[in-house]
Order: sequence, then structure tokens, then C-alpha cells
Amino acid sequence: MKIPKDIENNFFDGLPTSKTKFGINAAVSIINGPHKQHNGSVISLITIEPNTKYLVELSVGTEVQIDELDLVPL
Repeated sequence: MKIPKDIENNFFDGLPTSKTKFGINAAVSIINGPHKQHNGSVISLITIEPNTKYLVELSVGTEVQIDELDLVPL
């Protein structure tokens, strides 16, 4: 599913929407999965269906795709 333009625009403005909790450059911590307890920054919105997923750059420089449910704000 293509991400609607209004959601994409809000993401790049750093604003949450009804489908996204985080905007670009949001500081996050990973709470589940193999990268649990790592911190990073949201750098891209991958998808909003069926689950919202982001590309997160970890503080160690690695980029990983993470479901929104596995992230909390710092």
C-alpha cells in the first residue's frame, strides 16, 4: 500500500498522525527483538499497513527496520 501524501508530509514535518507515532529524526529506544535496548533515530517511514514500520538508524550506525510497536520515545 502506498503511503498517503498527508501522512508522508506529516512524517517529514516530524509530526505524528493517526497511523504514525513518530516523525523523522525522532529519538527512540527499541523494546523488543534482536535490537532490544538499542537507541536510535527514525530516518524513514517504510509502511503503515498492516503494521507501521520505520527505518531506524541505531546509535552504533546500523540501519534496521523496526515495527512501531517495538519502539518507545526517548
